[in-house]
Amino acid sequence: MKQWLNSYQLRHGETGQRMQADLYRGADRSNAEHIENDWQGWFDQKPGAQDAHWEWDEKLFLAEDDPLLYDVFVLEAENTTQAVMLAMKGGLKSVSIHPDHPRSPIVYIDLLATAPWNRKAKADPTRFKGCGQVMFATAVSLSEDEGFKGRVGLHSLSGAETFYRHVIKMTEFPPDPNYQGLRYFELSEKQAAQFLTRKQST
Repeated sequence: MKQWLNSYQLRHGETGQRMQADLYRGADRSNAEHIENDWQGWFDQKPGAQDAHWEWDEKLFLAEDDPLLYDVFVLEAENTTQAVMLAMKGGLKSVSIHPDHPRSPIVYIDLLATAPWNRKAKADPTRFKGCGQVMFATAVSLSEDEGFKGRVGLHSLSGAETFYRHVIKMTEFPPDPNYQGLRYFELSEKQAAQFLTRKQST
């Protein structure tokens, strides 16, 4: 069931004004339609996005079938979906390899995407700034709620590596040969605290 969690004031890239965006836990049919219609239209006009093939229609509702394993979050503004994330709270992927706390449980971000008009590679200026950070902060909060002390891990598409490396400041690991050669990143407990401190100061 879709549940409102919080509201954020995001800066509009064109006007510079702050506009309200609403974060929800769970998704409904409207979110699937936004991605299929609004997002896909942008992807078709400006091809090349590494995540354009992701099948959100089925993934958005995984949490309904297995809420102990999955959580889905969506960020909405201007009557459409601005970002979406699928997070895992258990399973083989949700185990830390960070040297500070090896084998500890983590929240694993299986998929995270912002709407194409919020990406510098697809829109200039971007419509909303900060959507990715809002979603990542949500994953850190989920980790804290689960008792994982903010620990978060993910495999990054090559186009998003700079975001996780320099903006989020995660620990970087070599490309994973068992996961399509994607580079693995993990946020330690210490890094999670630092990330949240930076978020509070902005």
